[in-house]
Amino acid sequence: MKKRPVPRWTFPALLAGALALGLPPGTHSAGTPDPDRKLERLGRLHDLVQARFVDEASSDGLFEGAIQGMLSTLDPWCELVTQEESEPLEEGPGPRPSGGIGLELGLDRGFPVVVLPLEGGPAFRSGVEPGDRILEIDGRSTRGLGVRTAAGRLRGETGTSVTLKLVREGSLVAETLSVPRAVLDAGSVRCSRLLDEAPGIGYIRMAGFGKDAARELEAAARALLQRGMRGLLLDLRYNGGGLFDRALAVADCFLADGAIVTVRDRDGHEQVFEATQGDELPALPVCVLVNEGTASAAEMVAAALQEHGRATIIGTRTRGKGTLQTPIPIDEEGKAWLLLTTARLFTPRGRCVDRLTVERGPRREEGRVAEHWGIVPDVTVGLRREQVLGLLRLWGDWAEESKRPGPGKSLEGRVGAPIGDPVLERAVEYLQAKR
Repeated sequence: MKKRPVPRWTFPALLAGALALGLPPGTHSAGTPDPDRKLERLGRLHDLVQARFVDEASSDGLFEGAIQGMLSTLDPWCELVTQEESEPLEEGPGPRPSGGIGLELGLDRGFPVVVLPLEGGPAFRSGVEPGDRILEIDGRSTRGLGVRTAAGRLRGETGTSVTLKLVREGSLVAETLSVPRAVLDAGSVRCSRLLDEAPGIGYIRMAGFGKDAARELEAAARALLQRGMRGLLLDLRYNGGGLFDRALAVADCFLADGAIVTVRDRDGHEQVFEATQGDELPALPVCVLVNEGTASAAEMVAAALQEHGRATIIGTRTRGKGTLQTPIPIDEEGKAWLLLTTARLFTPRGRCVDRLTVERGPRREEGRVAEHWGIVPDVTVGLRREQVLGLLRLWGDWAEESKRPGPGKSLEGRVGAPIGDPVLERAVEYLQAKR
């Protein structure tokens, strides 16, 4: 294994400290309104509502709403997280100490949306599908909730159930599902196999970047190389990201040198993360599979491999989430943090893939927004909705088979069936042509 320096988060840590300390109370930049006067107005509004609103109003609820309203003016990823309600900040894929239902979440029109139910997990078995908008969790509205807070509310004691009120993509009618909680132990690498119908082609699916992501990838690749792998399909579809430094290590497995990503703060201060000398995996042909569920750190990995010419990207345009969030403690007890966007990520060629940044930038006026956000595949191939659901079932079967020794199951009648995976098929054709 390559000996990789651990990124030390030099400027994000300094930035977090500066933001946490801030300016002394009562001070403000020249030319801006005095924040004390605005806080005084907020206090008066709070008192008026409590005194005169037709129903009794909770003080905690009013302040929580004010905080959510403030953060909603920034971007979808800024969030106040608490120890009691949110998902732990340092967790990536891996075992959970409490029960979960197996959902990768995003945000859509102010509500949590299902990016992907874990194949074979409780949510998938209960009928939750990609694109479902979650309106309520156990009878409590999810409007305005951040991803981590929503994920925290889904978790609880193993053996209990959580009730979801959701609206299916394309539908106007809400439905209610009861989903049991279970202990989930899904690593970063969900499946690795050789494809029998494509001799010499290996397949590895990474669903996220947990603490052991690079080790899991290297172990899976070594096992496939020993069995004759001569080309690799790295599936990052519906990979919503994970731990930043673990994603760096994954990209580093494929690169011998050069920049992986540049992190830039609001003042233009930059930190460049580069590959270490030598690549862990031999220079065999690689295709990376992506789609609209590929986001954040997964986009960073795909962009680095694409721009260094190390891999061909196949699928559909990625989500376009290219910012970095820093947790900043806001109380002395360490029970609450502000998860604040503090920097943007730039590809080795200096491109910002963040959709919101591009849409707010000068190219909006030029009418050229669509050309610049996300990772645009070298070969574009998509899936219909019924094919996505079939792919989830196939992934579930493959994940179970990966736990047992023996060759992979034939593609015949599975990937090549009417509910198949044309993205995988196109990638196989590409690698076969390269050999």
